[in-house]
Amino acid sequence: MHSPIPLLRTAKACCACTFPPTHRPSLRERSPNTLSRLKKPIKELKSHGNPRIAKLIEDSSQGAIEGALKDLAAIEARIDELFSDDTELSRLYQLITSVDGVGKCIAVQVIVDTNEFKNIKEVKEYACYSGVAPFEHSSGSSVGSRSRDRANKGSKTIFHLAAICAIRMAGDLKAYYERKVAEGKHKMSVMSSMRHKLILRVFACVRDNRVYQKIMSMLLHKP
Repeated sequence: MHSPIPLLRTAKACCACTFPPTHRPSLRERSPNTLSRLKKPIKELKSHGNPRIAKLIEDSSQGAIEGALKDLAAIEARIDELFSDDTELSRLYQLITSVDGVGKCIAVQVIVDTNEFKNIKEVKEYACYSGVAPFEHSSGSSVGSRSRDRANKGSKTIFHLAAICAIRMAGDLKAYYERKVAEGKHKMSVMSSMRHKLILRVFACVRDNRVYQKIMSMLLHKP
């Protein structure tokens, strides 16, 4: 019988636990960020600067780049090991990643954010937590909407990337995006709706304990 894993144990391969949860930098995020900071100036110098200086920086940074790649591979392996060794984590992972556009990064993020869906069980609550649900904002005569200032921006970002992935795949979400844009809806507004739809599908799969099926989109899809 599965023994529930506390949040810190679930997240130990993914998070640095010396920070508050909403500001906790993920080890999985830090390695790619380090790689980006190392490679970006080299790429810029090669394209618009001095290629000789770019080569010098590239050679001197090679050890750091290789080290960051090695660290990233080790983190990925530890995450895979953690999920494969625990039946409940494996079950949640299979359910979440069955949704089109949703992969490992989102599965890990959602499981950690919700503490295996124990602390956050409702779609609306998670949509607020991740900053996907808009809140009315007014300033003088201007009225609009924006996400919560204290929302987990990292969770919002990965769902935005998942929405981008979904519109590149053949499926109902791509059709939804194209239809709404053709109707004159702002692209970012449509993307916001798609982020919410992805969260809705993830939570529906976990709630019903079944993998996502195309036919479910007829029930979950709203015009």
